[in-house]
Amino acid sequence: MTDHKPSRREILRPLHLVGIALGCGIFATVVTLVSTGAFTARVNLAIARGTYEGLTPLGLGLVVGGAAFIITLLLLAMLLLAIDPADVTKRVDRPVLYDATDADDAGDAGAGAEAGDADDRDAAGRAGRATDRATDRRADRATDSTDGNPGPADGDGPGSADRRDRS
Repeated sequence: MTDHKPSRREILRPLHLVGIALGCGIFATVVTLVSTGAFTARVNLAIARGTYEGLTPLGLGLVVGGAAFIITLLLLAMLLLAIDPADVTKRVDRPVLYDATDADDAGDAGAGAEAGDADDRDAAGRAGRATDRATDRRADRATDSTDGNPGPADGDGPGSADRRDRS
């Protein structure tokens, strides 16, 4: 028996995408039916007597399920647009989310470690600069006041009229 490797086109068949969207729509319908009490005697008696006001739980469930189906189908179709058509015809011989080949792994391992160290140094430098800026702002606020009291330098801050009246 040969090992059949499916292509991306076979994996992402449109019928499967419609099935996924249908599953999402059915799930949304069931959740809506359960949360609106469609299976309770009180709601069913009110519907049978004609005293139930508004959209029935079944109608609401169908509306929510249909909306979930359409939204899921549109989102999956938009995500498929992000796939390069040349990649669709390629055979998948490796894990789908794995990009590097085995030959590249040996050469990239050392470069990746060096790049990681550089990223760590950059992050530490950014954190230090942010701390320095925060310290500078606190020092500027403390020395802004002309009369020795903390506050805006021009004396227009809260309580500045009180300080002017006392002087």
